[in-house]
Amino acid sequence: RTACAMQAPKQKRKLDDSQAIVRYSRGGKRFEIIAKREAVQQFKQLQKEKGKSNVSIAASDLEDYVDVVKVFLNAAKGEPATKKDLGVFETNDEEQAVCTILMNGDLQVSQADRKDAVAGQLKLLVQIAEVVTKKSFNPEVDVEEGGKKGSRYYTVEEIERHMKNEGYTPKGNRSAKAHALDVIKLLRETDACPIQRQQLKYRVEPESDEAKEAILEKINDKDNEGWALLLDT
Repeated sequence: RTACAMQAPKQKRKLDDSQAIVRYSRGGKRFEIIAKREAVQQFKQLQKEKGKSNVSIAASDLEDYVDVVKVFLNAAKGEPATKKDLGVFETNDEEQAVCTILMNGDLQVSQADRKDAVAGQLKLLVQIAEVVTKKSFNPEVDVEEGGKKGSRYYTVEEIERHMKNEGYTPKGNRSAKAHALDVIKLLRETDACPIQRQQLKYRVEPESDEAKEAILEKINDKDNEGWALLLDT
């Protein structure tokens, strides 16, 4: 009777909200590490801003990014990478392998993260539409000629519909106001609807007649970019 060595069962790992998996493929194999979600998100954002080659992580800083310095073939199942697997990293130092995965791997997005992202996107679109309704109007409706004042201004639902029809998607980490200016410009360029920005009113008190004449000259000069920019803020 021969004795068979029993293999210890792999310990499955359940991630909490502060953790995330970073995945990286090399040498035909997929490697994973369990990282601190917020720290890695900030690091990846820094990579986007400065370029991957300009941002690095030292082994001495790993505790800021991972809970355990360990490379897995399947982190969720607790399946660790062997020394033979790590040979594709051309080093026997697992810390260096973890650094490589952190710097070059992709942060995996959970289903909960996707739901939050979709909810955040929808909320931002509503905020953008709200700003557009406050900063614009329909120039084809003349209130003085008997038009209804309410119909001169678009509703949030109308702006949302126009944004959807034009396929507008917010890009970048920008405010709703900044996106709203893009939307107004887009709707004007595509003739999606007659729309014009609200005109701002300024009270100017010139110190002299010469200053007054200079200001009036700028007002009447439609080609003056500086004055146009002032009115467009």
